[in-house]
This record gives sequence, structure tokens and C-alpha cells, in this order.
Amino acid sequence: MIRTAAMLWVALCLCAVSPSAHASTTVDAILSQKTPLGREDLERIYQLKLDRGAANLSVASCFLIRASKRFLQDGNGETARAYAEYAVKIAPDYPPAYTNLAAVCWAENRFKIDKLCEGLYKYLYATVTNYVPAAVPLTRMLFVVMYALLLTIAVYSLISLYKYFKLFAHDLGHLLPALLPRHFTVCCAVIIFALPLCLKWSIFFASFYWLLLLFLYHNRREQQLIIIFALFFSLSPFMMQTLSQLMVASSSGTAYYTSQVNEENWGEDTARMLAQQVEEHPYDADALFALALLNKREGRIKEAQRLYAALLEQEPFNCRAWCNLGNAHAAEKKLDVAISNYGRALELCPDSVEGYYNLSRIQLLEYMFSESNKSFSKAKQLGADRVDSFLNMYSTHMNRQVVDQTITTAERWQKTFTASKEKDRLCAHLWGGFFSGIAYKYRYGTFLVFLLFVILLFADRHSQSRSMACEYCGCAVCRKCKRLLAEYKLCKQCAGIFKNASDIMISISKKESQVASIERYQGRRIFIGKLLSLLMPGSGHLLFDQPFRGTAVLFLFLLLIAKLFLWNRLAVNPWQLISGSAYLDVLLIAIPLCILYLYSLGHFNFSSMKLFQFLSLIRVTRRELQIKE
Repeated sequence: MIRTAAMLWVALCLCAVSPSAHASTTVDAILSQKTPLGREDLERIYQLKLDRGAANLSVASCFLIRASKRFLQDGNGETARAYAEYAVKIAPDYPPAYTNLAAVCWAENRFKIDKLCEGLYKYLYATVTNYVPAAVPLTRMLFVVMYALLLTIAVYSLISLYKYFKLFAHDLGHLLPALLPRHFTVCCAVIIFALPLCLKWSIFFASFYWLLLLFLYHNRREQQLIIIFALFFSLSPFMMQTLSQLMVASSSGTAYYTSQVNEENWGEDTARMLAQQVEEHPYDADALFALALLNKREGRIKEAQRLYAALLEQEPFNCRAWCNLGNAHAAEKKLDVAISNYGRALELCPDSVEGYYNLSRIQLLEYMFSESNKSFSKAKQLGADRVDSFLNMYSTHMNRQVVDQTITTAERWQKTFTASKEKDRLCAHLWGGFFSGIAYKYRYGTFLVFLLFVILLFADRHSQSRSMACEYCGCAVCRKCKRLLAEYKLCKQCAGIFKNASDIMISISKKESQVASIERYQGRRIFIGKLLSLLMPGSGHLLFDQPFRGTAVLFLFLLLIAKLFLWNRLAVNPWQLISGSAYLDVLLIAIPLCILYLYSLGHFNFSSMKLFQFLSLIRVTRRELQIKE
């Protein structure tokens, strides 16, 4: 059994070097043993982890999870449960360990749905409350959501351009100083809409420019949606700044190696990279702190003391460094110096649970029993649960006799969202990719001006005299041309045919020609709506004046597409041990995509039912007119 445990520990070290290459081989090697590892062997590995001072051994936990799944498939539920439980103990901040344990418990009793719910809750809690598993997914999610929203606005503007360009060109003809040919007016309108492309604006800026030009032609619900788009545009510089901060923090090598020391296991590369970072940037407090902590845990006490002293020269009020310096002196049995360091730490941070707990441990070794009891009681008062966890891992080993303080999750997030030159450069680069054509320094003013224009247009929308589209034939009609019947919102020709207007006299030949144009317009509208629904679910609803439903479906579609193609390419996750199956990722995207397609086509056909009936009526009317003629 001891030989098996030793082999397991060596295998875990190999996994730490190259987890993807050795994980499956290691699982097969352990499963090939006649007697699987028992709880005693797993407990021995857990104790080695505590002696090392690591908070998590995610690589080891990943291995145990995979072995647990294999044992569960082979019907060895008891061993699978033991592996799953120790996967949680060895890496309590590794979210997949909780879902695996829940799956094992549920396999033992299929009626224990509460175990699955509990595992999912703990998985989400571990993901949200720990910096390592949350930083990269949050970065990817923010980028994918912002990109999908911008693409949705671009598609919305193109459909609006198709719907209302004719009306804009018609009104432009009235604004020109002389009566000019229709083709010249259309060319002028094309030049106006092509202006952003000539100025090399991005498609997203051009989309919003087009929506501004066509704002008055949209109905009320469409205008409300454009206001929402304008609010998103005004917030996009802040979103881009947040995204750049997350990308720099999550992809930074220093952040990764610092996290290894604070929250994970570490290797030779960790010490080398942190030492290089300290040499190149001697005022990098995080790198100094992490390198000092690593040296202390590895037993290089003098080097750890030197690094802590260098850090305290820069930040004399760093209570965490004072506390860990006391731990380093305690490892050399310099208990009086350690007590002095703890006292300094508690002066700076009187609510430090670790400070009072460490002080009580060292005071106990110095036979200061009453002082030790007071310090221990104070620690229990400040955080009873944390003190209990410290006691559970206590031993005479230097990494377990006292507790080393690490950078908290709140501080990690605070530093992530702290401005820096590197983050500002990345934000400018992202701005050039999304919103080229406008200088980066004018980003806030540009969006505020756009938003102000939209608000003014919305407030003054009723006083504008603009043309409208005939509901039957789609031609542009307005009061200036005296072609609009306000009561029906139809052109005179359509009103004379279908509304029996007595003051409009139309010959049978003109009626037949008008009905043919109505048939072409409505048939083309149905065909394009179906085609758009096939290409991009939801876009057909936008054509049929269902803006909110169509935008929601279109956004979900583009979000899934962006997730499929951009999720794993945006930011490399240095903490990801084993990547999931590509086929599973595609399947998880394909199922909701199929649902969106089915819903979009089904609801579009249901919504266009009346239009189909009207088109049938038009065809019957046309045949009747041909017979009369």
C-alpha cells in the first residue's frame, strides 16, 4: 500500500509538470493495481499537501476526479466516493470537484436530487468567490456579450436601412432646392449613407449613424429599442475599459505565478519567473510577497526574511508582510522576534484572525499561557470558523504550526480594476478594433453626443413631417405629395381599390397594374422575411415590425455563435488543467441553436399567416380584374 501511495505521489508530480499528457496514463496505471488506494493513502497525500503549505492541488484533484469517474463506471462506488471526497479536500477551491462528488452521491441513490443541487450550488459558489476560476470566464463572457450586442445592433441597422431607405430618399427629394430626377435623389441618399464608410468608420459606428438618420421613420417600439441601443453605446467605453483590465490581469504571467503561490501548488518555473520579475521590477509588491512566501514554504528562511524586509521597506504598513515575517522567524525558533512582528501586524490590522492565532501559538511555546489564551479567544471572536480550520490542519511542521497570510480575493479584484498604462494601451487597441474612425481620446464625448441626438429626436418625433410607407404596396407617400390618406395610411391607388373611396376614380387597367405591384411587394416581403429567419433567427421578426422579440432572438443566436468561435480564443486560461471535449462544446451550442431556429421559423410563419391570407386575396382580386378587363 505504501508503494502504491508513493507511486501516486510521483504520478501527481508528473501531472503537475504536464497534466494533459500524463493524466490519462496515470489513471490507467493506478486502476491497473490489484488494490486501489484506500482512504489511508489518500489521507497521506492530503497531509503532504498541507505540509507543503499549498491551499489547493488542482492537478491532483483533477486526477482524483477522473479516477473517481472510472471507478464509478466500473461499479466501485465506495472507492469512487473516497476519491471524490479527497478531490474536494485536496483542492477546496476547484469547482469541478464539487460537481463530481454530487454525481457520485447521486449515483448511489437516484432519489437524492438535493445532492445534485448542493453540488451545483457549491460549484457556482467556488467559481464566484475565488479569483482563479472566475477571472478568465468573466473576461470571456464580457467580451462575447459585448460583441454579440454590437453585431445585433449592426444587423438591426441593416434591416432598418432596407425598410426605410426609400422613405428617406423620398423626403430628401423634397429638401433639395429644385425638382430633380428620382435617380439623382437616390444617388444623393446613397452618398449620405456611405459617408461613414468613406471616413473609415467601423461598422458599429456606421450602424448607429444609420439608425440616427432613419430614427423618425421607425415606429414607437422600434424607437424605444434604439434608445436602449444608444444607452448601451454610451456605456461601451466603460465596458471596454473593464474588459481591458480583466484581460491584462487574467493573462499576466505575474498574476498567474502569484496565484500559484497564494492559492495553488507551484513548481520550479514559479520561483524562476517570480525572481526574474523581482529583478526587473524591484517595486512589484505582489511579486516580492509571493516570492518570499514561496521561499519560506520551501524552507529557504533567510531568503524569505530578506524579501519580506525588502517589501517592508517599500510598504512599512503592510500588516500581511509583518505577520509572515513573524512566521519566518518562528521557523528559526526566534520566538521573541516573531512575537514582536505579530504585535506590529496587529497594530496595523487589529482585526487580523491569522495575526492573533499565530501570536497565540508562539506565546504558548514561550509558556505565556494567559497571554496565549487571550490571543486565542480574540482570534475565535473575530473568526471562529477560520480558527477551527486552522486547528484542523495544525501540526509541528513549520508550514502548519502557524498560518501564512496570502493576498485576499477582494484585493485581487481591486488590483484587477486599478488603472495602469498597460491596461490603457490595451483599451485603446480594443477601441481601434471596435470603433475605428474616431480617436480614442474622444470616446466619451462621441457617445454622449450620439445619445443626446437620439434623445432630442425622440422628444421631437411627433412634430416632424415625414413620409410613410403604404401598408399595401410599400410606396413612399406623404402629405406634400398629396398621395396619403391619413385615415387608412394608404396611397390613393390602394385606397381607391380596397377602401371604396368615392372621390378616387381609377380605371380597371390601372387597378390591375396596382394590384400586381401589391402582389410583388407582399410576396417579396414574405420571401425576404423567411430568408432572413433562415440565415439569422429573429431578423425576419425585425422586418415584420416585432422589434423586441426579434432583437432578443437575434441576440441569443449571435451570442451562441460568438461563444462557439471566440470563447476559447479570446484569453488563454493558464489555470485550465484539462480542456473539455470539442464535440461536447459543439453539441451544447448546437442544441440551443436548433431550438432558436425552430422557434424563429415557427413563430414567423404564425405571425405572417394574415399576410399570407392577404396575399391570397390580392391574387383573387387580380384575377377578377383581368376577367373584367
